Amino acid sequence: LIRLGLREPPAATVFRDTSRINLVSRELKSHPFQENMLRLTATIVNQAAQSQPYPELEVILLDALGDEVSRSRFSPSDYLAAGVSDHSRMTPQAYLPLVLDLPDPGSEAVGFELNFQ
Repeated sequence: LIRLGLREPPAATVFRDTSRINLVSRELKSHPFQENMLRLTATIVNQAAQSQPYPELEVILLDALGDEVSRSRFSPSDYLAAGVSDHSRMTPQAYLPLVLDLPDPGSEAVGFELNFQ
C-alpha cells in the first residue's frame, strides 16, 4: 500500500468568543427560601454574529476593597433549563435569563464579578 501524503481533514473548530457575551442585567440578594444562600438573577446575551457554546460561569464575591471573598463556578448544565442540552448553542442576539444560587459568605460580600469562560 502506498500512501500519497493524504491527511484526514482537520476537525471543525468551534467558534467561541466569550468577549461577545454580555451581561445586560443583574441582581444579587438573599435567597428567598434558603438561609445562608444568595440568589443571583441575571440576563446575558450573545452579541457575536454566530452561535457559540454556552459558557462556564464564574461568580466572584468581593468585599468593600474589591478583594475576593468567595468564588463559585457553574457549568451550562447548572443553569440551563431542564431538557436543554449542554451541547446546544447560544444563538446570536438571544437573551438568556440566569438564576444562580450560591453560598452566602456573610456581610463582607458587598459586590460581585460574573466571568464567562
